[in-house]
Amino acid sequence: YCRGVNSYIENEILPVEFKLLGYKPEKWTLFDIYTVFKNMENILAGSGNELNNLKLTRALGPEIASRLIRGTFGTTIIREDEMGKDLSNAALRQFADLELAQLSSGIGSNNWVISGKKTQKGLPILANDPHLSNVFPSYFYQIYASDGKRIFSGNTIAGVPFIIIGRNESLGWGFTNTGTDVIDYFRLKVNEKGNQYHFDGNWLDFKTVVKSIQVKGQADHKHRIRMTHLGPVYQDGKSQFVRHSIMEYPSTSLKAFYLMNISSSVSEFMDAMRHFSSPAQNVVFADQLGTIGYYPAGWIPKRRKGDGSLPVILTGESDLWDGFIDENRKPFLINPAKGFIVTANNAVIDAGSLPIFSINWYPSFRADRITELIQAKGRLSVTDNQAIQSDTYLKSAGLLLGFLKDMRCKNPDAQSLLKRFREWNKCADGGIEPFLFYEFQRRLVSAIFDDELKKNGSNMTPSRSWLYKLLDYPGQSKSPLLSRLA
Repeated sequence: YCRGVNSYIENEILPVEFKLLGYKPEKWTLFDIYTVFKNMENILAGSGNELNNLKLTRALGPEIASRLIRGTFGTTIIREDEMGKDLSNAALRQFADLELAQLSSGIGSNNWVISGKKTQKGLPILANDPHLSNVFPSYFYQIYASDGKRIFSGNTIAGVPFIIIGRNESLGWGFTNTGTDVIDYFRLKVNEKGNQYHFDGNWLDFKTVVKSIQVKGQADHKHRIRMTHLGPVYQDGKSQFVRHSIMEYPSTSLKAFYLMNISSSVSEFMDAMRHFSSPAQNVVFADQLGTIGYYPAGWIPKRRKGDGSLPVILTGESDLWDGFIDENRKPFLINPAKGFIVTANNAVIDAGSLPIFSINWYPSFRADRITELIQAKGRLSVTDNQAIQSDTYLKSAGLLLGFLKDMRCKNPDAQSLLKRFREWNKCADGGIEPFLFYEFQRRLVSAIFDDELKKNGSNMTPSRSWLYKLLDYPGQSKSPLLSRLA
């Protein structure tokens, strides 16, 4: 792969961007491949947002802050009654081999996979719509490739020699970000002079690392970084923190992608995913024999202290992670009875279940809408699934504006707005109503929280998701806490 990239650099006409910048790229190496993927880990790595949560707790108090940080989990990817556990090598192979034997004898940033029992042609359909920010060059490029023995197609990341989302001749797979919390912050105890920090009973000196950043046509910019033996220091007011992150561990995800790309069975594919370190992904998959499944790929930290929601005061090694959760103990799904699996960045499992992926999740609006559309039809076609991907109905609008249906206002502008909301079909497919709804959310959450936050010296911007946590979505109950805040 690297030789092919370098051959192009040396022998072909480079894109105009290089000419405009007066730049010829260096030779592509294995180190560059890992750097590209490490950058993707950094983009997608989940965090418990401890520093923001700490500010929120100081501003609103622990009761309200805890509700906004955690809230309700909404609809989970895996229900308690369908959870597969104990993914040991022997158990997996025995189970998967049994499934494949039965099927071969005739039994048989959203993504979803639908069993052949619910499709018009009797074969699984897998759909995936990964959402990343719009950048140029794009993150993903579609390719078709063959090594003479196998055929691969799907999306790759420029600079990485594997299919990231796609299929081979035996099976296909799709990703959404899991949001597993793999970044923690630890508060340092610093001496009066500010030149040492306390760790395992000893006062250790801070170090300063100087990085040179080359600037074309100018002298190098010198950037100074304050360091501990655990990494750089993060300053937040008078407090100093050190970050512990999965990015500091050697990545084995490229090995996982290689094995996933060449997998010829479900058992091989799931074995491959156990090497997937980061960024954590909800992986749905289907094979040609009719098996569908789900696996939450990505390592989960084993915390000695805290749950990742707030910074931990660092006293020593005993406060740091104790490695990662055993992959054999993670939940998964194979051929669930309902005949489909949906993920849309919603919670993997219920609160209180182990392992703890995160304590902070997006509301499950998108997953719930996809589920509604799948269940609305008997047997689905590829065209039906394309329509699901193009659906624009906002369940959040249906919920929140439902509370306004009986509201009466004297102000003519407010009356006009309420009339628009009542007549709107809650679809973001044109008109001014979607903008008005998002602006209404923003102003509502600001009206509820801004005074409390500012009174306590916080300049935080309230999150729209707080509304739905206070409303206990999907329970849709009027929260006493919401009433009190309002």
